[in-house]
Amino acid sequence: MKKHVSLSIITLTKNRANLLDKCLASLKGQLIGTDEIVIIDNYSNDNTQFTIHKYKKILPTRVYKSGLSGFPNLYNFAISKSTNPLLVFLDDDCMVAPGFMARIRYKFREKQNFVLQGNTLSLPRDNIFSEISERHLANWFAANMITPNRLRIIDNRNVVIPATLLQRYGMFSLSCASGSEDVELGLRYQRLGIPIVFDPVLVSYHHERTTLGSFLRQHSRIARSHALLDSVLSADEQLHCINLRTAKRHLLTSIVLFRSYIKRGRFIDATRLPLVYLLLFFTRIFSYTQKRRL
Repeated sequence: MKKHVSLSIITLTKNRANLLDKCLASLKGQLIGTDEIVIIDNYSNDNTQFTIHKYKKILPTRVYKSGLSGFPNLYNFAISKSTNPLLVFLDDDCMVAPGFMARIRYKFREKQNFVLQGNTLSLPRDNIFSEISERHLANWFAANMITPNRLRIIDNRNVVIPATLLQRYGMFSLSCASGSEDVELGLRYQRLGIPIVFDPVLVSYHHERTTLGSFLRQHSRIARSHALLDSVLSADEQLHCINLRTAKRHLLTSIVLFRSYIKRGRFIDATRLPLVYLLLFFTRIFSYTQKRRL
């Protein structure tokens, strides 16, 4: 019988002690003796170190402080500190479902020559911005399927990458300091013929922005990073400000969400929904076009 493959869980964190606590709590009982959790603390000044110390007694946790700026630098630093064959990238504001790590070991039981992209659901379940975010990611995945269950991009909130692929084909690009480093890596790997396999059963839960301001600021940042990435991508790979692969899906899911609000008696959210989508639409257009002009 083959030995269980060992995992390195990589988590970047800064001033999110409460969310990190929930993230680490979800890992309890899912790890084996040779697994490790590599936490890069970007010099938090809240209770992050206290939270990590609490879990060190029950989880194989190693923490490194780093003042590096930009996600690519921090991710690459974490990769350099990891020692196991499979690297599980998990955001500090995510929690994993029961059986998450067992599912990863099952998927990589024979081969380790592909990237495994998990599915991410949004929390809280009854917040309009969280519900839009969940559908937005689902549409993003659907629009970037090149064959059934094969993606051309990755989302590093919940993705597993074999260490050998990172060593052989490169880590996160330092040119993506403003974001979308995961999208760039996925496109680069897909270009090289490395399969990116989507597994809807590999579920994590992401704590979303729950106010209009924070929701729009998040999407503004995403749009700006897409604009910067598009400036170096070929025409057939570009993400674009308005992506026809996703626009139709967003329209259809907004209608489904509107009907569900009416059915459940959430009439205030039903009346807010068109305005939120309109603001989201113009925020992304404005942020993308402004960045492309620079």
